[in-house]
Amino acid sequence: MKDQEVLEALQRMRDASKKRNFVQSIDLTINFKGIDFKKAENRVDVEVTMPNP
Repeated sequence: MKDQEVLEALQRMRDASKKRNFVQSIDLTINFKGIDFKKAENRVDVEVTMPNP
């Protein structure tokens, strides 16, 4: 998954939510199924920098 795809999905989510009178945060949870993370070749090391308006 490309960084831009994640950013676009988050932006669509923010646009679809109703406006609030406070600054909202977003929690993102990703579940991986069928992957053994005990094996070194399956470990994930990804950093995504989110824009801070």
